[in-house]
Parts: sequence; structure tokens; C-alpha cells
Amino acid sequence: MLLRNIKDLIDEYKIHATDGIIGEVEDFYFEDLSWTVRYLIVDIGTWLSDRKVLISPVALEKPDWDKKILHVSLTKDQIERSPEVKTSKPISREYEAELHRYYEWPLYWDYGPIKEEANKLEKQKTTNLRSVKEIIGYRVKATEGEIGPLLDLVFDYENWIIRYMIISTRYIIEHARDLIKGKKVLISPDWTEISWAESEIYVDHPIDIIKDGPEYDPDVTFDREFEEIIYDYYKRPKYWE
Repeated sequence: MLLRNIKDLIDEYKIHATDGIIGEVEDFYFEDLSWTVRYLIVDIGTWLSDRKVLISPVALEKPDWDKKILHVSLTKDQIERSPEVKTSKPISREYEAELHRYYEWPLYWDYGPIKEEANKLEKQKTTNLRSVKEIIGYRVKATEGEIGPLLDLVFDYENWIIRYMIISTRYIIEHARDLIKGKKVLISPDWTEISWAESEIYVDHPIDIIKDGPEYDPDVTFDREFEEIIYDYYKRPKYWE
């Protein structure tokens, strides 16, 4: 298990091809059916041009966390010749298929529990890809009202599944309507529903439960023991069992 805050990689990590640095991580696309990161959005442009490409996590090799470098098993030429993407527009299934054919990557929507839903989407020529930058800042609401903003996402680097949302509780207001000092708490995406049109995330727990939940401290090691505490507190079945 290797859990990381995804925002730490955005605009900070370089992409190193087999023959040198090719660009910088600008964003990520995750698929909201399984909360799995499907692509890194990489800026390979220069001060004279703006060029974005998508790279699947399947192409990643061992990262250099100290130097903030993600190594990929691709050459600079391969990446430069890859199908260009317009991140200002929704990613079509047709474009994904073209990209996967080019790199000879497996089609992630062609197997597993998302296959039936993905096949429907393929007929519609749409996908369930969402931008990490888009969702950061969404308002999070409990059963009785607003909690606070979504600050970050925690993903498992071994399989690129998003395991947790980091939420600030600073919007919670007590009986006297005084703003209480906020803290950071963790919620699994599996416990939420999202209104993409309203930019809101709904958690099926009362405000007091979330307010008093285990506090997330980024300076403390995030291990399985802490995950046990989180899942036991919310009385949820553990994903690793």
C-alpha cells in the first residue's frame, strides 16, 4: 500500500521518458464509476506552444519521489507523436480507443465490473472521466448541511485507485452559529454521491459524526492502522477485507 495526496503531484512532478524529461504533470483524469485514475494529463508544450497529452498509469515505472519525477516506459518521440488531446472538451470514447491503439494499451472499459456501464457509454460516445482539478473545491454536505470544501484526494499508487477525500470541516456551524475551528477528515468516495452540475458532494452521515471523526494529519504516517480507525469509526466494511 502506498497512499499519496494527488495534489502534491500536480504542477510539481516531471515526466521522464526513457530518453529524457518530456513534460510536467498538469492534472489527472479519473473515472467516476470506480474512482480509478485513468490518465495523467501531461504538458509537453514550450513557451512557444501549448500541447497536452494523456499517459496511462500502465506506462509508469518506479517513481523518484525525492526528485519529483515519474518515469514512463515510453520514448519522447512516442509521446510527441501520440494523438493530441483537447482538455477543454470532454474526452470521447473514440479518442480513448485511438489512444489505446496507438500505445497498445489494454482497454480498461472492456473488462471488470464497469464493462456493462462502459459499453452503454461507448454507444453514447461519452465517458465518465473527471478532472482532479475540477473536483477540488467542491462543497461537501452531510445529511443536515454543509461541512466544508474538498481539499484533496488520496490515491493508492500501486493501483491508482482514489481511496479518500480530504475534507475541511471549517463550514460546520454549531447552535450559536459560531464558526468552529475546522480540521481535516477523510471520507471514502464510496460513501458519497456527487452532483457534477451543482459541484456538490453528499455524504450519508450526520454533521456531528463527521465533525468528531478521526482527524487527518499530513505529517503523520498514513498506514493501515489509521485506515482501520477510519472504517471502524464510520462503521463501514473495509475495502481490503
